Amino acid sequence: MLVGRQNNKRDLCMHSLKLSLLLISTIILCGCDGLAKWAYESGLSLEKGRAGLTDQTLETRDGIQWHLLRSEGQQDKPAVLLIHGFGADSSNWVRFVNELEGDFHFVVPDLPGHGETTRNTELDYTMAAQAERLVTLMETLEIPAYHVAGNSMGGAITLALAQAAPERVLPWAAPSPWLWRKQHPSGCFPWGWWILPA
Repeated sequence: MLVGRQNNKRDLCMHSLKLSLLLISTIILCGCDGLAKWAYESGLSLEKGRAGLTDQTLETRDGIQWHLLRSEGQQDKPAVLLIHGFGADSSNWVRFVNELEGDFHFVVPDLPGHGETTRNTELDYTMAAQAERLVTLMETLEIPAYHVAGNSMGGAITLALAQAAPERVLPWAAPSPWLWRKQHPSGCFPWGWWILPA
């Protein structure tokens, strides 16, 4: 009988210890999630500042509520529209902009359906439709002509944009294997930037 009580007491103690460890682990992990988010957002904010970018929001005549990053005080420099890929957002370009900060006026939007820009399942998300929306965005920003660079899906949108508004698009770049494959039937994947004339 005494041995049974000691085993029950030991089992109860072990159960309490396991429960306490589970509770402490849960609290720590929940706290780490918030800490990780804070660290990410703080780091990104610092990178944006170093790159001379500010967050902006605006609505275009087509009803899209845009979030974009834009160079501070560089309106006299050549304009460059940077287009991110699928599942990404404007933050993907921050370090790139940091390398060229001061040389260009960058406009880096979250595409509709991505980041903090309008998400609507009723919208057409084809490359051509996204390209038309970007033309509208640049008209709203009163930027008549601009260079364009896109990566991944952004490379495909860059091509659609150059086709939709050739009078606005200056020489552009597309670091996109998809674009190279579409333009060259060889199917080669030469990684890197391809600067193409408008």
